[in-house]
Amino acid sequence: MRSIRFLYSDFHISLSVRNWCPHTVTKTVTCQVQNGTTLQRVYQTCRWPQGCNGGSYRTVVRPSYKVVYRTITSLEWKCCPGYSGSQCEEGEQIVEKTKEEKQDG
Repeated sequence: MRSIRFLYSDFHISLSVRNWCPHTVTKTVTCQVQNGTTLQRVYQTCRWPQGCNGGSYRTVVRPSYKVVYRTITSLEWKCCPGYSGSQCEEGEQIVEKTKEEKQDG
């Protein structure tokens, strides 16, 4: 059984042959994280069928949140330098043509 490291290197080689190269992309995203709790007093009416002398208050504990910024780094595959197109096929022919033009000229 092969390790993941070898599989990754084989995958990298096969994609590089097709003019694809790995690029590290860093993005900043917003996230909501819990920032403690808040206590809230809520008025509660009488629930008894016989009636009461008014209502009562109950305390509700609710989480509070804040917005933070986190940096995420991911690996994306893009065309190698000098190549373009939807499948990274454009660019190699241009290099070959310029070599041929230099030999003809």
